[in-house]
Formats: sequence, structure tokens, C-alpha cells
Amino acid sequence: MVTVAALCFAGVVYSSMHKAAIATTASSPPTNLTSPRPNGLWERVMIGQLLLIMSFQLAGEAIVALVGLNFPGPLCGLLLMLAWLALRGGPSEELSSAAGTLVDHLGLLFVPAGAAIIGFGTLLLSDGMAIAGALSLSTGFAIAVAGLLGGAPSAQSLHKR
Repeated sequence: MVTVAALCFAGVVYSSMHKAAIATTASSPPTNLTSPRPNGLWERVMIGQLLLIMSFQLAGEAIVALVGLNFPGPLCGLLLMLAWLALRGGPSEELSSAAGTLVDHLGLLFVPAGAAIIGFGTLLLSDGMAIAGALSLSTGFAIAVAGLLGGAPSAQSLHKR
């Protein structure tokens, strides 16, 4: 089920990027991933970058399964990708553009959550206040911790003083 949703999501992202690329053909020369490139190069680059992102997720899932960690596989894959990007000196222009497109279409991932709310309406009616309270408290806690960590002086700034 997850694979089907991921493939549908990738298809929507691909088709919307392809439409944007066609729309920009007459107005500007090709300068980035969303601009059309000759001989289908745009499609190959985009699919390659999406496969790179998905391969890190798969590697994370495999590592977690092999080691037997109680840790989310996609998060492990994200950490692997972060380490890889740190070793490379950052993402390429193509990877940045592909990732930006995925983030632009992130709202599509909330459709299954909305459908789940409709499907589990009775659960929401019986435990809705507890769920809302847990969400509010956890969100407030996360914002407070992020604010404290973000506002704390870094070791470098303390060392410069």
C-alpha cells in the first residue's frame, strides 16, 4: 500500500514538474532541472535524483531491519543521506531541485491522513479530546525545546568571546 502511494506521489510530482517545464519553454532558456533539456535528459535527471533519495530510505530500512534496532528506517536513511551530503560538501543543483519539488508537493501526503480521520470517525468522537490534548502538549513541548536549543549560544560563539 505504501509503495503504491509513493509511486502515485512520484507520478504527480513528475507530471506537475513536466507541465511547469513545458510552460517555461518559451519564456526562458533552460537553466535548472525544471527547464526542458534535450533528448529527455530532464526526465532521466529527475528520476535519477528521486531514485537516489529513495535508495537512502531503502538503505535505512535495511540497516534497521538487519541490526534489529527499534528506530524508524526512513529516519535512519535520512541520517545516512545527511552524512553523505556532508562528505560531498552539499547537494547538487539537480538534487536540490528534486528535493524542492517534493517539498512543494508535500501537501499531497496529507490526503491519506484526512481519509483516515473520516474512516475512524467513531474513534475520534470517543477519544478526540485526549488526542487533541496529546497533540497540543507535544507540539508545545517541541516548540519550547526548539526555541531553547535555537536560542542557546553555540560552542563556537562562546569560544570567540
